[in-house]
Amino acid sequence: MKINPITSISELAKYVPELVRIHENLDGRWEPELGTDEFLAKLVQLFNPGKNYYWGLLNEKGELLYFVTLLPNDKPSAVFWLFYMNKDYRDETHQLLKDLSKWSIEEGYTTIYTQSTRTEKSYERWLSKFGATKVATLYKFNLQ
Repeated sequence: MKINPITSISELAKYVPELVRIHENLDGRWEPELGTDEFLAKLVQLFNPGKNYYWGLLNEKGELLYFVTLLPNDKPSAVFWLFYMNKDYRDETHQLLKDLSKWSIEEGYTTIYTQSTRTEKSYERWLSKFGATKVATLYKFNLQ
């Protein structure tokens, strides 16, 4: 399975219906501070081929299998802003991450960060399968 680079706004548009559906279905676990309209605005705002990198994969029914955005910091580090994996295809994820790692190294990146609102130990164990280590915990104070 090969994930496809998304290099034009018309290609990105093919993913929008599924991204909206998933954003709404994940109920605050994927970009929790953003409503759907704000999420889409951020998705388009960050879309800058050659500077930021988007990849995706839809199946023949148009369902999202994978969606990844990589936002470079100053080389050699970057951030996965989004990393969506359809749970039915989780067996493919290890190879996909290997392929993205190889590409990232070739592009001059040595460290990729990601963050999540998921705090379960099982999620931490899952990430560690791919070589990720926890480097920070973020807390939020609601002052309203």
